[in-house]
Amino acid sequence: MPNKRQQDLTAVRFGKVEPQEADSFVERTQAAGFTADAIDWIPNRRVLRLVPHGFRLPLQVVCGADGLRRISPRCDAREFLKRSACGGLAVLQRVRRLTREDRQTHRLMSFLFQWSFSDRRLLSRTIQRAEDLRLRQSERGGNSDRDILPDIEITTHLGKTKRLTPEELLSCGRKSGRERGISSETVSSQIHLGLLEVAGRSMDRLSALQPEDTPAIIRISLLGHDQGERSEDAERVDLVEERLIEAVQKHLD
Repeated sequence: MPNKRQQDLTAVRFGKVEPQEADSFVERTQAAGFTADAIDWIPNRRVLRLVPHGFRLPLQVVCGADGLRRISPRCDAREFLKRSACGGLAVLQRVRRLTREDRQTHRLMSFLFQWSFSDRRLLSRTIQRAEDLRLRQSERGGNSDRDILPDIEITTHLGKTKRLTPEELLSCGRKSGRERGISSETVSSQIHLGLLEVAGRSMDRLSALQPEDTPAIIRISLLGHDQGERSEDAERVDLVEERLIEAVQKHLD
């Protein structure tokens, strides 16, 4: 005999299924020779208050030649995983008594999952302004982390060695523009010329490389060292993970 808690869980109703008109996903399934019907899973009132307004989980019931009925997503994989993670957490809170720490952990996982799919935004990012080189206060890992530039040492006109900063990079770009007779009036051009100048100073590191090693050449020129084929540094991975979690946790509420 199931215990009382199991009986209580069995009696919980989380939502209902509503039939929908066929859409492009169903039509593609039907075109492949299957019988398919569109449905939406809609949570009940107890679960509904834990999900965004208008939440639905689009599904399709597919029947093959073997007569078996199968349920599959009726949207692309990313959208389905995002919605099902949200609905799944709401159902989980109805099934179990999650602590605040449990809820925050699941929400953190959902946030990181959504962020990991923002490749289009990240790939389209451009560095056009001086502000793009600097880190906001919320992005810093300490007082020393104030910009996105790697630790590259440069020699000033006084012969002193110092770390490359956004200000030094812009100054380097303006100087390079004057020497080459290239317009460097905009900040974007100053950044561009400055990076080229710094990269040019690193050419002495390339003696052991072959022409086909272009990616490594670019990394060495711009970053100061080649990180392409290095084995993972466990300590560095832990540091990045810790900073990422701390940054995301600030936005959970």
